[in-house]
Amino acid sequence: LVTLRMLNNVKGVLAGRGDWVQALEAVDLQCALAPAQPHFEVERGELWLRLGSVGSARRAFERALALATDPGSAEPH
Repeated sequence: LVTLRMLNNVKGVLAGRGDWVQALEAVDLQCALAPAQPHFEVERGELWLRLGSVGSARRAFERALALATDPGSAEPH
């Protein structure tokens, strides 16, 4: 949990600088640490859009949707 928060702070600083690639790397780490959290996939998709990769963004948004609608997910939606 602390690591996720730290990464969130780092991601915010990087995004504030317009460093979308590094911000994406921070989100990738968050996704690896908390794979059942759809909001990290949404953030990943938004960053991919900023980088101009519509296909990667779409895949991230689709993963977010699948996580958000999975009745077996541990987190409430």
